[in-house]
Order: sequence, then C-alpha cells, then structure tokens
Amino acid sequence: MGNCSISKKNSSTKGVSTLVETLFLLSITSLLIGIVLINFYSIHDNIQDTSTRSILTNVAGKIAQDVHTVYALAIRPGNFVLEKKLEIPDKVEGSQYIIELRTGEVIVRQGEIEVKAVISSKAPVENSTANSYNAYLVYNLTKGKIEVVNK
Repeated sequence: MGNCSISKKNSSTKGVSTLVETLFLLSITSLLIGIVLINFYSIHDNIQDTSTRSILTNVAGKIAQDVHTVYALAIRPGNFVLEKKLEIPDKVEGSQYIIELRTGEVIVRQGEIEVKAVISSKAPVENSTANSYNAYLVYNLTKGKIEVVNK
C-alpha cells in the first residue's frame, strides 16, 4: 500500500507541475499578443496620420493654385466680384477640415494635423477662415482682397 500512495503523490505533483507550466505559457502568450496589438495600433495610427497629412498637403496646394488664378483674374480692369468654388473634398478621413487664408500662406487644419502652402505675398489676401464644405474663394473689388468663405 505504501507504493500506491507514492505513485499517487507523484501523479498529483506532476499534474500541478503541468498546470503551472500551462498557466505560465498562457500568461507569456497573452503578454506577447498584447505587445503585438499595441505595436500594430501604433503603426496603424501613424499610417493614418501620414495619409491625412498627404491629402491635406495636396488640398492646400490646390487652394494656393486657385488663389493665384483668382488673383490673376482680379488684376484685370473691371468692376466685378469674382467667385471660385474650391474643387476640394468635403471630408478627409471622414472629417471636415478648416481652411485659413493669411498673407503669404494657405493653412489647412484637421484636428492636430496642420499643413501650409505658400502663396505670393503680392496676392491681396484677407485673413479669413472657412470649413471644407462648400468653400469659395471670393474677390471683392470694394475690399480689393481675396477671402475664403462658405456659401
């Protein structure tokens, strides 16, 4: 009978050892999966920011080009108000963005991302702000300046 109790003791020790080993392996696996998921989220977030910045840079360049076009038309003689609808996306990555005109630059901002495009300092620009939806560049002869507005 002594032999039976010894073998039972060995099998129960072996069972506990296997259980501890399994729990240890599961915890290490969980930790590694958590680290991979955190790194994946960080990489995905960086890719999304880079994509948004790239699109906004293109939008700012297009607006700067349109400012120069409106300026070129505005310096011609005549008594008129000139309007140019900006052909830009209403949303980038599912959200609207802000357009600012300042002397010498166009600023496009969405959340914490901000990009700038240079425009000629000769272009008479009124400091103005509009959101991306239904945005226009307007040159008013009485003001003698170009501004961005929503209509």
